[in-house]
Amino acid sequence: MDVILLRSIIIWISLQSCRHLATADLSLDLTFELPDNEKQCFFEELRANRSCSLQYHVVSGGKRDVDLIVMDESFKMIQRHKKQRFGTIQWSVDGDKLEETYEFCFGNEFSSFTHKIVYFHLGCTGDDDDDNPVLVGRRRHQPMTKLESSTLGIYQSMKSIIGLQTHFRLNEYTGRSLAVNLNGKVFWWSLIEIIILLLISIGQVYFVRSFFSDKPNLMTS
Repeated sequence: MDVILLRSIIIWISLQSCRHLATADLSLDLTFELPDNEKQCFFEELRANRSCSLQYHVVSGGKRDVDLIVMDESFKMIQRHKKQRFGTIQWSVDGDKLEETYEFCFGNEFSSFTHKIVYFHLGCTGDDDDDNPVLVGRRRHQPMTKLESSTLGIYQSMKSIIGLQTHFRLNEYTGRSLAVNLNGKVFWWSLIEIIILLLISIGQVYFVRSFFSDKPNLMTS
């Protein structure tokens, strides 16, 4: 019975998510490469009366730091970060328009030869039920049924699990990137040391051998 109920809940979540995808919470994840001496900007239309947050993390490249500027469509600066490895920017989308275009610019102009791998997550939530794909379509202030309560709990747990998985994957990729970079440096430094030791050993052998070599006697008549 529990298995049948769980399958019904999963199927209902899938149908609700697909049916009301246009009105669901905004959630955008992107990983991109930021070349040196360049700036890349992204644009997104955000609905009014929403609380938005932008989380970013420099995965690899140089000192793993970037510049970030968030502006609205009137080019008003929301917030700015300079040479940060990771961070979070939060703001509220207010105004008379139903939607407003926001600009997110990541800069690597201070780096002359190293490119960066940057990950960012953009999410927006509202106060009404229309922002939740599980509760879309139900009347406002209507009591939830047992099935809806269980579905909402599973939905919130799945969102938390996805966030934790993303966090752990970023840390794992960052650690692996640092380990590969350190391994390469250790390899080449060890190779240089071996070559230097071989050259010193060969030079010492020839130097010591010169003391025991027979020198020809010069006879003068």
